[in-house]
Amino acid sequence: LAIALIAGGRDLDDVERLRHDAGLSALLKGSLFPCANTLGEFLRRWDQSSIWKLGEINAELVRTLIVKRKLSRITLDLDSTLIESYKQEARKTYKGIFGYDPLLLWIPELNVFLAGFLRDGNVPPQSHNASLLRKALRLLPSGLRLRFRSDSAGYQTKVVRLCQNNQIEFAIRADMDVSIQQTISRLKKKDWKLVTRGTEVYLIAETVHAPFADKRLPAYRLIVTRQIKSQLELFESPLKDLAILSNLPEEFSTEGVFDFYN
Repeated sequence: LAIALIAGGRDLDDVERLRHDAGLSALLKGSLFPCANTLGEFLRRWDQSSIWKLGEINAELVRTLIVKRKLSRITLDLDSTLIESYKQEARKTYKGIFGYDPLLLWIPELNVFLAGFLRDGNVPPQSHNASLLRKALRLLPSGLRLRFRSDSAGYQTKVVRLCQNNQIEFAIRADMDVSIQQTISRLKKKDWKLVTRGTEVYLIAETVHAPFADKRLPAYRLIVTRQIKSQLELFESPLKDLAILSNLPEEFSTEGVFDFYN
C-alpha cells in the first residue's frame, strides 16, 4: 500500500502496474504484490482500533529512535496538511478542494511524525490541537525536555496552558486580535531593529504580553516583525505585522526566537 501511494497510485487497481514491474520486483527480492481484490479485503478488515494500534506501533518506533540517539530534548512541530479526496464522505476544505485536513506532530530532530489526528476537511484549524499535544505527552518518554512550535491554530488557552503546566518551551504565532494590536501599538520607535533574512527585510521588536485574559497564565515574550506588503491595498495599512508568543529562555535573543519559530 505504501509503495503504491509513493508511486502515485490513486486506486487499488493501480497496484497491478507494480505487480508487473520487473525492476521493482528485483529490488524487493521477488516479493509478490497482492492483487487489488486481496488489498481491498485487507482494508475492509480495518477499523478505528486498527488505526489506533498502528499509531501506537509508530510511537514505539519513535521512542526507540529517541533512546538510540540519546536525545534529551526534542521539538514538536504541530501543523495540518490538506489531502485531496474524491470519497463521498470528503468535505470541502478552506482551499475549495474536497478532502481531509489531518493534524500532525513532526519531530525535526528525527525527521519523523510522532502522531496525528485525521480530521474532516471542513473542521476549524484550532480543533484537536490541545488533544494532540496531550497525546504526545503520553507517548513520549518521561524526563524528555520539549519545545513546541505552531502557527496561529495553536494560539489558544488550552495549548498554552498545557505548555505552561508541563514545562514545555514554545513559540506560537499569535492571532492579531485587539489585545495583541494594543500591545504592539505601545512599542516605541527605538524598540524596532532592522534585520535581513535572505532577500527579505524586517523590522523586529520585543515586548511582553499576557494572553487570553487568563489570570492563571503569566505574561510571555512577544516577538513582533513588521514588513511593507508586496501588494498594497486601497484603504488598508501598507504594513504587515506578525507576532510570536514565546516562553523561550533569555539565551534566545529576539532574533533567535524569530529564527526558531521559522
